[in-house]
Amino acid sequence: MHHWTVNKWQLPTGLYQDIVNAGGLDYHLTLREKVGYIEFLAGAGLNSGANGPCWDSNLHLYFGIGNEVRTKTPQGRFPYEFPDPYGVEFDGPAMRKRGEFMVLNTHLIDIRGVRDKRACSECKCSEMGSRGFLNVTEGGLTCCHSTFYDGGKCPQAKPDSPISNATYYIRYTIRWNDYNPETQLPLEVITFDATDNNTKWGDLPFIPGGFSESHATMLNDPVSWGRVNDGRSGDFDGKRACHIEWYVPACKAGDSCIVKIKNSWEVPYPMNIVFLRNHFHAGGVSMSTYAKGFNCTGMGTYDNTGDLVDVSTCSATSSTDFIGTLKRGEQVFVESTYMQDDLPHYGVMSMSFVYAHIPRDQDRRWTDLHV
Repeated sequence: MHHWTVNKWQLPTGLYQDIVNAGGLDYHLTLREKVGYIEFLAGAGLNSGANGPCWDSNLHLYFGIGNEVRTKTPQGRFPYEFPDPYGVEFDGPAMRKRGEFMVLNTHLIDIRGVRDKRACSECKCSEMGSRGFLNVTEGGLTCCHSTFYDGGKCPQAKPDSPISNATYYIRYTIRWNDYNPETQLPLEVITFDATDNNTKWGDLPFIPGGFSESHATMLNDPVSWGRVNDGRSGDFDGKRACHIEWYVPACKAGDSCIVKIKNSWEVPYPMNIVFLRNHFHAGGVSMSTYAKGFNCTGMGTYDNTGDLVDVSTCSATSSTDFIGTLKRGEQVFVESTYMQDDLPHYGVMSMSFVYAHIPRDQDRRWTDLHV
């Protein structure tokens, strides 16, 4: 399980109702089978999810992300726990009216008997036999699709070895309350991607207005700026946006094997941060999200095979004990650290997922919906 996410999607209400009435949509897709119009709409949808600075709709997840979010933490906590009265809106009349619903999105990589486990799990283009797209030259998610667009597949160490089909199940627990605007407080889900070089918060750069972003920390750090604009990994479609991934070069003899990337944003509205999860890939040591008055550092834990199995989180312990608070215009920073070896890492990520409450007197959307 390379990645799994729960995303909020929005479809035309007619198509949404057709899928609901049919009990879901079963694609029955095989490798290189073309996707029709209905399947494309259901798979692509429209981003109505996380309200972060990534305008290109790639980072709209609400829960999940990587292999490290698969069970309870070493301290026995669930991967996502919010103190009362906070929670994420998961379903409701307004969502149904707009054709919004939650989708479980999984990314599985079959590493059974592969020739090069690391190259396979990091989606090295040459190893996957993939041409890639979006101008990526060496590796990452763009080279890791088994569709007619791409057809990536990990070679076997013994090409003639038979591989049987396997069935996987996902078990999850949701703790919920019926929403009461008098007692419950909704959380906004905001993703800060260290590779973000968009000039606006959540808007197309060429649209007038919007909330401008300087990314001063990244622009003032030549190393980070170089990592963000290195086309060997990431989403490079010629736009100023969140590039999702970046490339970590091999460590040469005598060089420092510590590799970092930094970025910063100005926030467009005040927020009280209730929960925070940092995400990185194998090779990552830590990632910090911080601002004036708080610092949340996620530390990586590895098993004896070198697989990343946990990244620590930060959580408020009560309704008033916030991780941190931000005022409109204040800066929030991220810094991600990787430890490199004599091979490159392809398609690594450095993302901060912030669950924050926007005070109701500042949240225009809440006022419009509930007054």
